[in-house]
Order: sequence, then structure tokens, then C-alpha cells
Amino acid sequence: MKQKITLILTMLLCSYGLLFAQPKIAPTDQGDYGLNKLPTDWLASPSMETAVSSQTHLGGNALYTWVKAGSPQTIIGPSKFLSMFAKPTYPSSPYVKTAITGLVIGHPYEIIYRSMTSRYRINKVPQEIVEYYLPGFNIGLEGKSLASTFPPSFDSWSDAKTLTFKATKSDEWLVVAPHASTLTNTVLNFQVSTIKDLCKSGINEVVLNSTTITPVCPVKTGDLTSAFTGNIPQGAELVWYTTPTHDPGTWVADPTKAPAGTYYAFFYDQGNDCFNTNNSTAAVTVDNIICIPPPVCKAGTAQAILSQTSVSASCPDLKFDLSTITVSNKPAGTELVWFDNATHTNPKQISGADLQAVGPGTYYAFYYDAAMNCYNTNQSEASVLVKDDCFCAASIDGTREVQITTKNLTNVCNSNTVNLNDALESLDPLPNTVIVWFDNPTHTNPTKIANPEAVGAGVYYPFYWDPVMDCYNTDLSENGVTVTIKACTDLTPSMQIDDRSFNAGADRDFIVKLTEINGGATSGQIEFTITKLSGFDITYPIFSGNSNVSGSTPNENGNWEFSENDNLIFVKSKPGVIIPANGQALIGFHIKRKDGVPVHTTQNITPTIVAGTGGDLNDLNNNTVTSVDANN
Repeated sequence: MKQKITLILTMLLCSYGLLFAQPKIAPTDQGDYGLNKLPTDWLASPSMETAVSSQTHLGGNALYTWVKAGSPQTIIGPSKFLSMFAKPTYPSSPYVKTAITGLVIGHPYEIIYRSMTSRYRINKVPQEIVEYYLPGFNIGLEGKSLASTFPPSFDSWSDAKTLTFKATKSDEWLVVAPHASTLTNTVLNFQVSTIKDLCKSGINEVVLNSTTITPVCPVKTGDLTSAFTGNIPQGAELVWYTTPTHDPGTWVADPTKAPAGTYYAFFYDQGNDCFNTNNSTAAVTVDNIICIPPPVCKAGTAQAILSQTSVSASCPDLKFDLSTITVSNKPAGTELVWFDNATHTNPKQISGADLQAVGPGTYYAFYYDAAMNCYNTNQSEASVLVKDDCFCAASIDGTREVQITTKNLTNVCNSNTVNLNDALESLDPLPNTVIVWFDNPTHTNPTKIANPEAVGAGVYYPFYWDPVMDCYNTDLSENGVTVTIKACTDLTPSMQIDDRSFNAGADRDFIVKLTEINGGATSGQIEFTITKLSGFDITYPIFSGNSNVSGSTPNENGNWEFSENDNLIFVKSKPGVIIPANGQALIGFHIKRKDGVPVHTTQNITPTIVAGTGGDLNDLNNNTVTSVDANN
């Protein structure tokens, strides 16, 4: 194949890049298949023979089939690519080239390409198989040194290779020049599709939110960075120049303090030494302003000279009147003010009634010019220390707790209160103090326990208290005493009898019932008495049985001991006998009318619990009265 392809003389260079501001390169998969063809927008030197090939045929021609080991093959990869014929007889170095447009001067670029060679078969009689292209080829930019690549891949596309360069003008030519071959019409296949801008600054103009900065006196410079609030491309930085073409020597070292003038913004990739543009339209003007010197602050700069620098607070209120401190060098037109900090800041100035009653601490003096709202200093060295010289007797041992021997107290029946002082290790307080109790560990609301010798259930905390200074040994007691009030026994008697009227010679049983009504079981022996009657005989069995009351009622007489004198019958529980909480005991008796008792005689049977027996706490309900009478 010795035909030559006519050189295309014109290119529309502005069709790429210049219109869209993006780098463009003509891919090799465009244009018509055919021998003596070139991809769209590719040119060839006069001595260069080319073709636009497919995966199965050189030049897309059915007479030219790619082969491998003598058999037809399909080249996997792009469906269309550039083929260049190499010969040993070319009169000059042949080449192909295509325009690269839309370049930004100074930007680095990367072109990705692949190459290969395959044998092909010419399907005529006799058939001819053309061998592989063995040499390498040169690739690069026109007018610059070309890089050599050795050799192309055989029967399949090579791995992606890159050609990198830095643009020195907006348009370049990519040149591919096969080396001379010792064989005629061997084919170098070539494929290129993309070009990549490696500059991280991008190509977009910096978008500013302001084009003018007006300084505020007394500052006469502007902060250029305040005019930009957008996003900086990753890997780039925002830089400023005094020329729109970032000329050397016009870089702004500190854009936050720019004097009056016009400045231009760029995105800059330091690693690749490239800008987003070589002619910035992102301009900011810092206005030139004239500042009039402000009035002078009358407070001056001298520290206040105080009449005293250390004083003691009054006792026991721990207060001091700062207004009694005088100064000797107060400037005219100013006032002396006080703060609790050296920088006249938080929380606020101390004045009025507060100035006359400050607590212990350090207070700082300033001279203040109200008209100018200024102070003599921002760091006062003129201070007064108000000391706490009041002695708290309760803290003579620091925060030592009142010592206790137990953390739990329980009432002893017949009492439903306890004495908190029973928990103390010693009743003797620290000198000049008293021991007081609270129902909270911080000696706060409501008040001290008025009578610690008789308290109910709760948790109580002891403190040493200095009544003169009204202070305590600690603000948080950990020696709480838990008081538990258990239910004490409350016994009350009642009597059951079927009929209280007796005919002559009549007799019947009655029951004395002892009931616990307070939820506390008895402790110790229980004792009650029954008054003897002159008109009736009262007797009792000493063994348990049934009493004829309400039919038949079991009694518990076997649990009790009986004795009597002339006036009373004494009944006492045997050791170990307990009436449970809310329980009861039934004791049976027998009563008989004596002979000769006048009719209408009425007498009272009075069972009475002996106070305190069995742990009984309430003697107001310890008896009951039942009247019996002689009838007929």
C-alpha cells in the first residue's frame, strides 16, 4: 500500500478550548473507516500513509484482515482507531498530528494514549501476511523534543501511557512519528481519546461577593479575604495580586491588611505552579479613606494610687465599704470605679449599695472617662484585698464531722420518738460551739431540729455551729443518722356477756378480750385486774376451755396466771405469751349473783390493764366498765 493521504491544510482551532475554556483533543475513534483515511481533525505529513481501522479489518477494508497465528482475529478495544504504515523507504520522517486547543498557559496537562501492532492478511491471490511493526515511535508536542516509546504491544492494546506537558500557549499540536521499519507496510495502531488538566486550581474565575472594601477608622487597610465566601478548589489556595496577570513581584503577602488600591484574586496550585486564569477579572478595590484622630481619653494611662491595699471585712457579716478607699491621682473629668477583675469585664462594675457591702476578695480600681467611655488601663494593678479575718469556732478542726457511734436509731417502746444525741460519740461540742441537728446534709431549709431528744422517723445530720459567727463545721455532712420508729403496743380491754341482769341465784360466763390496736406485738408479761363485787362472785378456770358466751367461745385461760386479794383479781400472762400485732387474747370468767342481794342492785365489772405491761404505750384506753344488776 503505497498511496499517500492528502494533507488537510486548515483547522478550526477555536472549536475547542477557546469557546468552552476546556482542553480538547480530537479522539482517534472519529471519522470514516478506510485506507488513506484519517480520524476527524487529524493531519498527516506528505510521506505518511494512514488508515482508519476497525477491530476486524485494517482500514475497515474486507480485503485486509487482522490475523494471529495465521487466523483472523478481532482486536479487543476501541471499535475505531488510527493505523500508520511504516516503511524503510520514506523520503523523510513521517508523522501524524492533531490540534490541542483550549489550553491555559502555565497549566500542566496529561494525554492518555495506547498503541499496538498486529499482523494483517491481504486477501488476494496469492494471500500475503504482513508482519508486526517492530520499532518504536516518537510522541510529543510539535516544535519540542519528542519522547520515544519502544515497542508497541503485540496483538492487543498496551496499558495506558501518558504524555505530560505544561502549556506555553493556548494551542498546541500533538505529533506521533513512527520509527522507520525494516519491513514494508507494517502497521502501528494508535489510540488517544482524552486530555486532562492537572492543575488543581481549575479554570473558573474567582467569584467575589463584594468588589469594594471600605476600611473603618482608625484602620486604613482592608481584609481582601472578606470579599470571598465561596469554595476553594481542593489542592489550591486563594491568592491575591496587584495585577490581573499575576506578574512577578505583585503578590500580596498579607491580604488581610491590604492598603488602598485594586487587587485581583486567583486560585493557585502551588504543587503544579499554576493559576486558574492568566487574566483575572475578580477585582476588589480597597477605598482610600482619611481618618480624623479621636479625642483623647481623660482617664490617662497611670494606675490609680490607693489609700489602702489590704483591709479586713467586718464580722460576722463579712462586708466592707469600698467607697472609703481614696485615691491621690485621679485625673480631672474622670471617676473612680471598681471591678472584681483586673480587666474591667465580666460580670459588671461594682457600684451603689453593692460598693458599700463587698465580701472578701480582690477588687480593682480604674479611672473612667464617661464621655469617651474609656478607662485608664485594660489591666489594673491597683487593687484592694478584702480579707476574711473572722474566726469560725466550728471550723477550728477544718471540716471535721461530728463523730457518731451509729448511723441507725430505733425507738424503744413505750416511746414513739428517739433521742438523736444517743448517736453521738460525745455530747461535748468544740469550744464556743453547740451541736445542732438538721434533716438535710447541707444545714439548709427548713430549720434546725428544735428538740433532738424527741424526733420521729427520718434522716438527721449533726453539725458544729458557731452561734456568734453563724457558721458551721461543714456545708455537707456525711454522718447521717437514720431514725426508724417501730409500732409500739397499744392494748385495750373489752368485755362480752350474754345478759347483764341476774335473777336470784343466776350465774353465767363472761369474756375479757384484750386487743392490740396499734400494729405492735406485745413484749414482756401482760397484766390486768378485775374489781371484785360485793353482790356477785367472780371465779375463773385455770385451764383453757370454752366459755358460754355467744353460744360457745374458746378461751385461753391456760396462758394466764390468776391471783387475787380482797378487792381485785390479778391476771398475768405466762412468760412467752404474746398478743400479736392487731391480735387479741380471750380470758374466761364466771359470775354468780350472791344470795340476799337486794333487787335493783347495780354494780360495775371493771377490767383494767396495768399501765406499761406488755409494752403498752397508751394508758388512756386501759379499762372498760360493764354494769350488772340484780333483777327480781
